[in-house]
Amino acid sequence: PVNDFSWNGKELRFAENLKNGVVTFRTKYGIINYLLDNDQIQQFNHINSKLSIEINHLKYSANTNRLYMAYPNHIDYFNVDSIVHIIPQKVQLSDMSIANYTLHTLPVSGTTMELKNHQNSIQFEFSNFSFNNSMANNYLYKVNRAKEWKKMNGNKLSFDGLGAGIYHLEVIASNCYGTLNHDSFVLTFSILPPFYQTWWFFLLCFTSLGLLFYFLYRLKVKELDRLQKVRLSIARDLHDDMGSNLSYIKMLSEVEAMSNPEQTVFYTIVHKMTEVMNNMSEIIWNANPKNDKIEDVLHRIQEFAITTLEPLNIGVMSDIDDLHRDLSLDIEAKRHLYLIFKEAINNIGKYAKATKVTITASSSGNRIYIKIVDNGIGFDPLLIKRGNGLVNMQERAAQLNGHLEVNTSEKGTSIELLLS
Repeated sequence: PVNDFSWNGKELRFAENLKNGVVTFRTKYGIINYLLDNDQIQQFNHINSKLSIEINHLKYSANTNRLYMAYPNHIDYFNVDSIVHIIPQKVQLSDMSIANYTLHTLPVSGTTMELKNHQNSIQFEFSNFSFNNSMANNYLYKVNRAKEWKKMNGNKLSFDGLGAGIYHLEVIASNCYGTLNHDSFVLTFSILPPFYQTWWFFLLCFTSLGLLFYFLYRLKVKELDRLQKVRLSIARDLHDDMGSNLSYIKMLSEVEAMSNPEQTVFYTIVHKMTEVMNNMSEIIWNANPKNDKIEDVLHRIQEFAITTLEPLNIGVMSDIDDLHRDLSLDIEAKRHLYLIFKEAINNIGKYAKATKVTITASSSGNRIYIKIVDNGIGFDPLLIKRGNGLVNMQERAAQLNGHLEVNTSEKGTSIELLLS
């Protein structure tokens, strides 16, 4: 005998060692055999056998090979060799239903099924053909080769709202005696994802987005090309039509001014027409898309500096590195950049009293540095703060997403623009 203990919520008392590797326990309602060879448990009670209720004592006699059971009013015994170990049949699928799906035949063990996304609610019903006290049959299952078996509620199993994926179902059963048949029923079924989660849908979306972006890109290129043609046409018309008319008016005014020296109005007209033509030249240059490279702007700044400062005996030197030659500026950026340094050159000519000006341009990574330095007397800081020139230059630098730094002293002035 061994000490009392419990199993599966039942109090076990007094074990007896029988032959053929069987250990027998008595419970309040029957006896339990533990088969050492195959690690299985059998239960015998008044429902599935001829045993009575409330066994008080249990004793095995090796001499007679009998198991004796003492009850309150009598004693029973039976020959151990007469115990029949009934093993249940292999689990069979007896019924199955799938939402939104019609089953014509029940699948057999080993079948693989493919279901659509909306066919994700499945009900199973099983049988092991053990009809002796069949209400005590137990069914165990596990999904996707889980480590632990789970007990079903009776012989039915339901899955509702399964997600997309592959499911591997295994089912085994035991009869009313607790004997398991490890030959499992196996069914593999897959739930397809909805169309918006499939690879081809993602591919279609990416392809559609790619085509959309390409279409928008082509539209933008086409629109830019159209704008370039419009700008070129405007520049050409301004140069050919308005430029020739303005030149003609200036020429007539000069002739009249020379013929009538006392009529100063003609000299005023000539002076104003010269300013208008210079401004018109800048507008034509800025509108022409052929001048959109940053090096074109720098060359224009050089030309303006030479034209403006050399007549004032101010030497102009340039030191321009190979910048991003493919870097293009839009019409507004080009205008802001040119006007910043035009203002600086005009200020040098008017106030600096310089003899030398140096224009430098260099690049480092994605940054571009443009600097103009003179050796003049500098600006009065109070005049700089009160004037509009520096404010306009700072605002134009901000429009370029750049930083403008102005340093002035009695030894000269430097203006540096950083573009990034």
